[in-house]
Amino acid sequence: MIENNQQITKWLGEAQKQEVRKEIEMTTDTNSPKQEAQKTKVIYKGATSAPIYGLGLIGALVYYLGHAATFWLGVLGFFKAIVWPAMLVYELMKYLNM
Repeated sequence: MIENNQQITKWLGEAQKQEVRKEIEMTTDTNSPKQEAQKTKVIYKGATSAPIYGLGLIGALVYYLGHAATFWLGVLGFFKAIVWPAMLVYELMKYLNM
């Protein structure tokens, strides 16, 4: 491509040659937006509540499964362990008459 552009510039004036050189430089730019987008690294911050919720989930599983007398109460305990924060907030709001 560059060789073809060099052959074309033989017949052009000096001002036109400079314009062609600028266009060539613009098209061969190594820092194109597409390449910069590929270099982007995403870092997630602020997920500090996930380990606390995980520990709460494990604790709730141990509690509910430990008190389950039948298989189906164990299944119910598993689902209660997943949604225990919602139940906690509901009971707290009910207690505070909100």
